Amino acid sequence: MAVHQGYELYGSDRTFISSVTALRDAYPDHHVSILLPKAGPLARALEELGFGVTITPVWVARRADGIWRLLLGVLLLPIFVCRAWLAMRGRALCYINTAMVFDFAIAARFSRRPSIIHVHEIPRARALAVIRTLLWFSGSALVFNSAATRAAFAMSAGVEHHLLLNGVGDPGAVAGTRCDDGRLRVLMIGRINDWKGQDLLVHAISHLPERSAKRLDIHFAGAAFEGGPAARNLEVLLDRAKPAADVRLLGFVADPAPLYRWCDIVVVPSKRPEPFGLVAVEAMAHGRAVLAAGHGGLSEIVIDGVTGWLLAPGDVAALARALEWALQRQDEIAAMGRAGRAAYLSRFTKDRYQAGLVGIAGRYLGEGQLVPGALHAA
Repeated sequence: MAVHQGYELYGSDRTFISSVTALRDAYPDHHVSILLPKAGPLARALEELGFGVTITPVWVARRADGIWRLLLGVLLLPIFVCRAWLAMRGRALCYINTAMVFDFAIAARFSRRPSIIHVHEIPRARALAVIRTLLWFSGSALVFNSAATRAAFAMSAGVEHHLLLNGVGDPGAVAGTRCDDGRLRVLMIGRINDWKGQDLLVHAISHLPERSAKRLDIHFAGAAFEGGPAARNLEVLLDRAKPAADVRLLGFVADPAPLYRWCDIVVVPSKRPEPFGLVAVEAMAHGRAVLAAGHGGLSEIVIDGVTGWLLAPGDVAALARALEWALQRQDEIAAMGRAGRAAYLSRFTKDRYQAGLVGIAGRYLGEGQLVPGALHAA
């Protein structure tokens, strides 16, 4: 059984598709059943690949739910845990994608079946201690998607864990950047929220001389979670700033490949540490230089001055200077893109990621019944 908290097609959702496909292909004698909390693009994509998908509520902690919904959820948590325990019975392995699926993490402690929790997040400080305790209590093997994520949780040596960097599919032969008409095409893609840094990019444009800003074509791709206010806030900010650049809001884009081919550089200015930074890897796979905040998983992906730039997080002035530099050194942008493509091929391919996950899963498939905490091997 594979359980996931999402239902859209952002980074962790696409990685989930890669994960369950790898497990199905590697273990054809096992049936992989998928459990998602809501119908949507992810369920449709999985069904097109031949997976059976069950839609049922799962207990996920979200700040956006508000305090009263969270308190109600806590009261209902025992019911969710019982349902999760029943669903896990008879499974050879339960793969729980993300640490926020609380009911299955708790049920794993009592299921007496092997389970893996794939940790794709770095929670805020107040939530970190709670989730760390939950991971320890679950008795599950842990897979961290970056050294930054692993360091944030700082699990004790007795908790069995693995480090597995994410990977993406190879788009094949990639076109070079155009960089021949004096314009710079900038892409920012991902969820629109208060920490991805869309506002930082808008403010950075405002810091540029007008003659430089007019040479920028900027596309924002992405949407706010469940129609939240973040997208509208970005529209208001752009309306007030009135940047001289050509700025377009594209909304959610199911297939980002044409956007990566269109752009010259990809900007990832996240205010909080990214647990990984899949957008940066996708950009490098397409031979595009990356302008990123120098913390979290991004600092493990981007090689500063070689495949892109790592900037001080939240530094609008530094972001503006980097854009100005890119405008003046467009020939070097193409070289960084080629270096990024080479780095992708050596470290971040889908095949490497899938082989790593299959190898981890193989350690626990067929182990039979486990006592609670049996995966807490020293």
